[in-house]
Amino acid sequence: MRDANLETNSDIDKSLIREYIFNQAEINADMGTFSWNLDTHELFYSDNFYRILGCEPNEFTPDIDYFNTTFLHPDDRIRIEEARLNTLNSKKADSWEYRVITKSGEIKHVRAISSIVKISGIHMLIGTMQNITTEVLKITQLEKRQEDLRIANIELTTSLKVIRNAEISAGLGHWHINLETNEFNFSENLQKISGYSSREEINFESVLNLVHPDDRPNLIETSLKDYQMKRTSISVFRLIRRDGKIRYIKGTSDKMRINKHSFIVGIAQDITFLIDKEIILEEKNLQLERQNDELASFNHMASHDLQEPLRKIQVLSKMILEKEDGKLSETTTNYFNRITHAALRMQNLINDLLDYSRTNNTSVVKAPTDLNNLLKESIHNLKEDIAIKGATINAEPLPTLNVISSQIQQLFINLIDNALKYSKTSESPVITITYKVVPGELITGFGLKKIAYYHCINFTDNGIGFDQQYANKIFEIFQRLHGKNEYTGTGIGLTICKKVVQNHNGYITASGVPGEGSSFNLFFPVENEDNIEYM
Repeated sequence: MRDANLETNSDIDKSLIREYIFNQAEINADMGTFSWNLDTHELFYSDNFYRILGCEPNEFTPDIDYFNTTFLHPDDRIRIEEARLNTLNSKKADSWEYRVITKSGEIKHVRAISSIVKISGIHMLIGTMQNITTEVLKITQLEKRQEDLRIANIELTTSLKVIRNAEISAGLGHWHINLETNEFNFSENLQKISGYSSREEINFESVLNLVHPDDRPNLIETSLKDYQMKRTSISVFRLIRRDGKIRYIKGTSDKMRINKHSFIVGIAQDITFLIDKEIILEEKNLQLERQNDELASFNHMASHDLQEPLRKIQVLSKMILEKEDGKLSETTTNYFNRITHAALRMQNLINDLLDYSRTNNTSVVKAPTDLNNLLKESIHNLKEDIAIKGATINAEPLPTLNVISSQIQQLFINLIDNALKYSKTSESPVITITYKVVPGELITGFGLKKIAYYHCINFTDNGIGFDQQYANKIFEIFQRLHGKNEYTGTGIGLTICKKVVQNHNGYITASGVPGEGSSFNLFFPVENEDNIEYM
């Protein structure tokens, strides 16, 4: 009996040890076991099966419906129930992966692997349920990382294409050299700029040899000095392409540390077209200077050499008429009068052309000027004509503006002279000059820049007026609405007015009514809105 008891106790100890080992193995593997009697539907869950669900061992009676409704994730429920029904009907085992919701609400991913055995005629489904949440999360993270890398690769590829196209559009190329390994990288577009084919082997020395011999020493010297002083090196030099053509290059480079390696990184831009434009511009400037010199010579000749013969024609004609008074026939006298008149018209035309040419000189510096003083001087210059016509001039106070005083005075003289010239014979001229500040939107239709406010100076007369359809034509050079025998003038006066206002970034408009008079508006931008009284 004693020996029999010893054997029984030994068997019990071994069974307990095996059970302990089995339970610990489940815990270590984060796995639980289960069995399902397919004939009686009786279920068994191991202790760790309960623990995976967040429960204590044997906390609830194993039941498929209870498991499905309590722990099985709703999104997986239909799929798993169909799979279990198929296993029940076919008596064939399967493996499933699904999610469970633990007692505490945590979502876990599990993998169930089973097999069917027949014991004493009973079909049993025996399997394991392992917590694979960590594995699934790692796979998900890996898939996300792969997707991020795929997107990053697409973005990088796209960026490289954009950079390549941008380099081509801007005539740019980039390069870098690893100062420790001497590895040299040359962008595709820089190869094209230099005349290299994509198949050729390129190194830093071969590219440096393309720099024009006269520019190479200075390029090397200044670049090294800039690197030593830790500043960006910028230089312009000539590059002799492989086909012998010379290109002007603007190079920018810098020395830097990247991942514990020293690099020189550079950008080269083909600026040949800019240099060509600069050369063309210089040539045009030289031509313009020569033309200006020629114009100055013409102005001098027109002021002196051309006018001197005209003055002699007028003086000699007048002397002949006075000396030979009564001796000349009526026809001859008429001829001399016409000669004198033609010479006078020619002299006036030359003077007006000179005035117009002076308005093209925009290099004259503007200065703050009281327009009231300019108006007074203009009226004084025309006092004889004003007296002859018996004209009345009514003027409101004008502002002080930043102007070219000589041009503005010429503007006032021409407008007053125009009113006197085209006055009625039956009525004394009345010229009214008014001033106000107007909003910019009122004159946006005139092609001016958008400025908030404008000074508006108006000249209105009671003269013969004009048809409004000619409002723009009267500002064109040599354009006259009346015959030269009806009214004096060369057709340049109002053209000068328009040019002067344009020189001051302004605009001039005209309106007229035949038989009633004319009105001219001068618009000048308000440069300083302080102390401006708006009307």
